[in-house]
Amino acid sequence: MLLSRFAPNWIGGVACTQANCLMLGLLAVLSAATAQAEECAASYTLPQAEQQALTGNPDLRIAREAATGALADLTSAGERPNPQLTVSSTAYPLTHAHSFASTYARQADTIFRLDQLVERGHKRALRLAAANSGSAAAEAEAADQRRETVLAARVALYDLGLQERKLAIERELAELAHNSLNAANRRQKAGDLSRIDLARLQIESAKADNDVREAEADAGDARTRLGYVLGCAANATLTTAIDWPTPVPVSLSSGMAALEGRADVVAAKARADQAAQRLALAKSQATRDVSVGVQYEHSIPQGGNALGGVYVSVPLFLAHRYEGGIARAASDADAAKAVKTKVEATATAELAAAENDLASNTEKLRRYRDQILPQAQTAADAIEYANSKGAVSLLDLIDARRTLRGALLETANAEASYAKALAGWMAATEAYQAPQKAASSNTSP
Repeated sequence: MLLSRFAPNWIGGVACTQANCLMLGLLAVLSAATAQAEECAASYTLPQAEQQALTGNPDLRIAREAATGALADLTSAGERPNPQLTVSSTAYPLTHAHSFASTYARQADTIFRLDQLVERGHKRALRLAAANSGSAAAEAEAADQRRETVLAARVALYDLGLQERKLAIERELAELAHNSLNAANRRQKAGDLSRIDLARLQIESAKADNDVREAEADAGDARTRLGYVLGCAANATLTTAIDWPTPVPVSLSSGMAALEGRADVVAAKARADQAAQRLALAKSQATRDVSVGVQYEHSIPQGGNALGGVYVSVPLFLAHRYEGGIARAASDADAAKAVKTKVEATATAELAAAENDLASNTEKLRRYRDQILPQAQTAADAIEYANSKGAVSLLDLIDARRTLRGALLETANAEASYAKALAGWMAATEAYQAPQKAASSNTSP
């Protein structure tokens, strides 16, 4: 912000050289990044993260601009050829000095001509049809990018939430290891603990510290990924406030009905239609357009007569008949059909994978929540209590803590995996509703 404040004074009055333009661009990037960072909150719930992603995600902004550009293409496609006015004045004598007025009255031959190109072969209607399909495809692609952006925001938020939970677990276990080590040091000084057992606890405490550092690094990486998805600056400090979803029954078979209405499938079909219409437009070039014109001539050399004329011109296809353009359009149409088939197959596979992933993670989470974690917690509590009474060996204590740590981390992983699987299934089954467009005179054939 400080650099951007002084940038105008530094540049003022100086032509924008390559170095100046580069520095100005860097200043603009720094200012934009700072402004964007100020727009990002410190903590995000799931709805807040989704809303921030919809306003700040750079990929979504690009897709929306593409849809806006497609609307401009629709306007251009409906434009008819403009008429052309030609004015010529000839027969000026170059060897005698005359005023313009006298020359026009005595010698000049002046012509006014108006020409209009008349398109044939339904070219305008085909252009409009192709542009309409392109606009529909761009809208669907923007909607598909929105779907993917929301999914990415959910996944990134769950990833950060998971790493935050892992970090909290590691810190809690590290604190427990430190307390045990402190107690062991006192016992060893009192002669109640061997040096070997003390060394084992020192190793466990050091490993716990390493686990904390690794969890902190993983949380930093997850925070960076979330910041990108939300459109925040790289130095934005983000945390989560997540209500982790509880497994609920879902009707997986109902997802197949939404497959045909998915945004990516709709966009692929619209692109295939657009390519087919462009092929028809390329073929229509073989239909000759006609140029018609009218002319008014003020001819002094012919006795001051006012003469009129009518003109008609057509192209002669002697060198080519647009074979190259037609072949390229045919190739593009075949490619668009292949892409449509691929997108449909990919969407079908994605939906099936999302259903399997959701079903698998639902059962996995229930086992960890209902069986594994409660049992590990009960066993660890019993071992900790027995250790406080000196009734268990150090190896039993270490083993119980490792088992509890594994159960806690795996349960957190299972909750995050279920949440991401649910988000993936919701994205895979999300139906697209095309926007209603008002009729316009410039888009009618």
